[in-house]
Amino acid sequence: ARRQRQMCIRDRPDVVVLARDIDGYPERCEGVTQVRNGLNWPFKVAFAGPDPEVEAWYVAGFVPNGKAENEELEKVRKELSFDPTTESHRLTSHPNDAHTDAKRVLGRLSASDPEREAESLSNRPILRDRGSENGLRAFLDEVDEMIVPAFTSPT
Repeated sequence: ARRQRQMCIRDRPDVVVLARDIDGYPERCEGVTQVRNGLNWPFKVAFAGPDPEVEAWYVAGFVPNGKAENEELEKVRKELSFDPTTESHRLTSHPNDAHTDAKRVLGRLSASDPEREAESLSNRPILRDRGSENGLRAFLDEVDEMIVPAFTSPT
């Protein structure tokens, strides 16, 4: 039993990230935050609460690359009557066929290319700037406050 307990202690994570799409329901964020803050965890616990869903974070970080992407973004802007890259919090998570659906908008902007989608998360200053209302800036703050120190300070 002692050896098993020692293995469990060694296998304990330094950080846990709780992730939950908010889907426009702020009480989901409040619930996860309450659980996280209400218990004494033996590790750091960060919360990722994309609103409405994680695809909105990708859309927020999207920067057009070339004429075709600029044209597609302009088409999407006109259809939505707002810029989804600067107002991704206005996108929706349902129904999936809605013109405001974050998954649909991301697919259009990135041509459903996973590598192109991943590039959207590479420019941290843009993500911070555009993430104030979709939960991204709050998560990046938690990364800076909890996750980075857990991996940079001596144990």
